[in-house]
Amino acid sequence: MWLTDEGRFVIWWLLGHVGVNVLLGCWSLMRGWPDRAVIRRVMREGIGPVEAARLATYQLNATGTAAYLLVDAGAARVSPYGVLTAVPGAPEPADPVLGAYLGGIRRRGSAGALVYEASDHADFEPYRSVLAERVPKMRWFMDSCRTVAFYAAAVVGFGITIQAGKTQAPFPAPGNDAMLWVCTGVLVWGVLWLCGRAWPDEYTLRWPDFNQYCLARVDAALAGVPQRIRSAVDRGAIRPRPTPGSKGAAGAAGGAWSHSGGGDACGGGCGGGCGGGG
Repeated sequence: MWLTDEGRFVIWWLLGHVGVNVLLGCWSLMRGWPDRAVIRRVMREGIGPVEAARLATYQLNATGTAAYLLVDAGAARVSPYGVLTAVPGAPEPADPVLGAYLGGIRRRGSAGALVYEASDHADFEPYRSVLAERVPKMRWFMDSCRTVAFYAAAVVGFGITIQAGKTQAPFPAPGNDAMLWVCTGVLVWGVLWLCGRAWPDEYTLRWPDFNQYCLARVDAALAGVPQRIRSAVDRGAIRPRPTPGSKGAAGAAGGAWSHSGGGDACGGGCGGGCGGGG
């Protein structure tokens, strides 16, 4: 029988492993078709800076980008502690995402808002909805092909060893020692495991060129934003860690953290923060 003829069954195991990798490649290619269509559409129609930041760097940096642009345009003001307040009478932004974020800031009133609060505070629910609707739907990371390839390598290595033992297949080398099949299975497993590393890691960005395009779009939009505005906004980007048992713990969980900063959390008439312009 071909299964036991001088160990030729090993070839069929190896061909099976090749087939698994071919199927993985086809599966990954087909799953990428919708993403490629999205990329072509975005490259043709363009994308807003906040949406581009969301695709490239997730929501927190997208909100920071929106805050930079609003403050630079004079629609919002930021205190030295990162508290954002709306400027009364400022024109409505043409970008719907910026308009939704400015609406959330306005709803906070004179208390103002910090960048991190946009991720869970109820006042920013419309902003989150608009951003989610306008951000193109696509997968950011690679498929789990590497993991499947590793499992396939293990199956092939153990399968060769087990089949050789069950069929009493003679080892095609002098000595015919059964342990040689065990060593062969381990060797095949190791080689195929190394080959499996040719697949990208699951946490590798799936579309690095498109990611760079989005980053370039963000950089171009923020090219004229002064560093003082960026630094002030960034102070409100990280949620502080409340001490156990403090009132701040409940406030942070509900998005109502008290912006204590020596009275610098100001409304529209405060002159201690950064306004628009250079």
